[in-house]
Amino acid sequence: MGYKPEVEKPHSDPSLLRGSGAKIRYHPHGASKELFSIKDDEVLIAGPKGTGKSLSVLHKHHLILSKVPGARFFMSRKTRTSMTNSCLKMFQQTVLKPADKVHFHKQDQIFYYPNGSELAVIGLDDVDRLNSSEWDGGYIQEATEVTENDWEICTACIRAGKVPFQQLIGDCNPDKPTHWLKVRAEKGLLRHLKSTHEDNPKFYSHSLNRWTVEGEAYMKKLQRLSGVRYKRLYLGEWAAAEGVVYDHWDPHLHLISRHELPLDWVDWPHYWAIDFGFTHPFVWCDYIQAPNGVIYLNRQIFQTKRIVEDHARIIMDLNEGLPGPVAIICDHDAEGRATFERHTGYVTLPAFKLIQPGIQAVQARLLKEEKWDNGPGFFILRDSLYEEDAELKDAGRPYNTQEEFEGYAWDDRINKVVNSKKDEIPLDKDNHGCDNVRYLISFLDSIADDPSEEEGILFNDEDMIISPY
Repeated sequence: MGYKPEVEKPHSDPSLLRGSGAKIRYHPHGASKELFSIKDDEVLIAGPKGTGKSLSVLHKHHLILSKVPGARFFMSRKTRTSMTNSCLKMFQQTVLKPADKVHFHKQDQIFYYPNGSELAVIGLDDVDRLNSSEWDGGYIQEATEVTENDWEICTACIRAGKVPFQQLIGDCNPDKPTHWLKVRAEKGLLRHLKSTHEDNPKFYSHSLNRWTVEGEAYMKKLQRLSGVRYKRLYLGEWAAAEGVVYDHWDPHLHLISRHELPLDWVDWPHYWAIDFGFTHPFVWCDYIQAPNGVIYLNRQIFQTKRIVEDHARIIMDLNEGLPGPVAIICDHDAEGRATFERHTGYVTLPAFKLIQPGIQAVQARLLKEEKWDNGPGFFILRDSLYEEDAELKDAGRPYNTQEEFEGYAWDDRINKVVNSKKDEIPLDKDNHGCDNVRYLISFLDSIADDPSEEEGILFNDEDMIISPY
């Protein structure tokens, strides 16, 4: 970070030729440059946030598709919905140019090239679409989201033979050291490329040998991260969270796709929980509860810098035509609750706020139990997020509830003074979704007496079915 930032001058090096004769103004460096020359069957390009990993993969695939008539590639993530504002948007807005004359057919979800090549957009929640056909190459963005079985299904279908080499490429930020991708690389089953921030010409000028203005600002953002997110997203280390609160949280177990729900889920009761915020995220979650008591986080708003009455309007629009909530559990922001009640016509209840008992209740829900059909008692739907908070995401902060779980850690500095397990508390940072989950589970699992008693309000059984005024 010692260099004075300066905007890079236009690059004068020769560009890669497109199939149409137009030029690609893309000049890869480091791991991104190495990616273009390797032909291994399985490749992972991993590194901190903002190193240009996805852009390099998309440019490589676009170049091959432009040059090899009839080639068939796919781009994917764990779910199709998560691709809309990530790799799909990047490919359409950054990689493709009008001169390429590439047409995207929405119904087929395929980019058609003038030379007969195709690039299909496929979520791995529709993995049968891959199994039923043959491909020359594939790309999995955010590969840490998928299972090793997903990965191997993808490798097995890359066998079309139109391209001289058959290759699956994944990209990701580093995860825990025991993640199957890192283990697979250590076994020599895939080629592991390590990207750095200097690989990204948007952030680092190789001709000037210094950070750009944007790069200087972005590095400062990442330096403000803490704990495991600092190690992974800034340093690029495969690191585990220290003193993690929910050590039984497993995204491959507790994150599920909507099609995995039983067909009768539309008839299950809804519960809402709210953690108010403006500078910090406002978190609204709509939970549904199965007949056996299992809870699913069905929808969520996780957004900063929006006032409560606007959130209330969006929530009512999302809920139009759907059953209302049985109960709405909120943090103790009296003004926030009053505003929400005024703009929705719903009554809210104050959350049970004792942290340690609530955490224990959530921990118990993460375990597999016979009463929950030998599975956990809590799940989050992968497509639950209503919209991404671009500012949170750009800063490397959690932008949904599930992203908070793995980095939610105990506050060792305070707990060493307290020196009592029963009184330990977590760090009061990036915990708004976790608080929301704790409020709801504490309520449903009766961790406390009727929370309304804290304000001296009594409800009878009929009152507890919260409905519009």
